[in-house]
Amino acid sequence: MCVVSMIGDHYRQTIPSQFPDWNQAARKGPSWEEFSDLKKAVEEMKTLLNKAVEYDRVNKEPNCQTDDKLALLRKIAEAVGVDLGV
Repeated sequence: MCVVSMIGDHYRQTIPSQFPDWNQAARKGPSWEEFSDLKKAVEEMKTLLNKAVEYDRVNKEPNCQTDDKLALLRKIAEAVGVDLGV
């Protein structure tokens, strides 16, 4: 399994469980602390995903991250104003 896929799977499970109302935040208005915590988690995820892309490239791992696997992560990142770039 490529590293990008592994990291993506991890965050697809942890962010929604850690921030269950992430997709309703825009309507409810999250507290600044909740928004900041989610944004920090997304920025950490972006850093790891970008490092994983480089690792997979160097180690000739297959490009296994699919758009449907990353769709949720992109949507969460977009909600806090972060472009994942993957």
